[in-house]
Amino acid sequence: MLALLLACSSPTATLTTAPVDGLSEPTGFAEFATGKLQKSVDTCYGQALQEDPELAGTVVVTAIGSHGILNVEADSAGPLVKCVKAPLEDSRTQRSLADGDNEVGAVVTVTFTP
Repeated sequence: MLALLLACSSPTATLTTAPVDGLSEPTGFAEFATGKLQKSVDTCYGQALQEDPELAGTVVVTAIGSHGILNVEADSAGPLVKCVKAPLEDSRTQRSLADGDNEVGAVVTVTFTP
């Protein structure tokens, strides 16, 4: 029975967000994270699993900025980091999330499970 349950499980990318200490989270970030970011991460992870079916881990990415520019940094490197960073580095996303004079910041943590 356990083998059947394992065979039926699907890969997951569990995403959580938090503001950076001392900064406000970007306006609309929660909606972005649960919508476009989650979809993009899921798609990227599915593609990465085709190359390495055992690919798993946790990635933490921090995005801080203002005036339409976010500095996006990760705690590690590799294909899973790319899945999280790429959507945050998109120029349209940057303009919409970091639009304004105030510095904003968010931490995105994604746990990938095949």
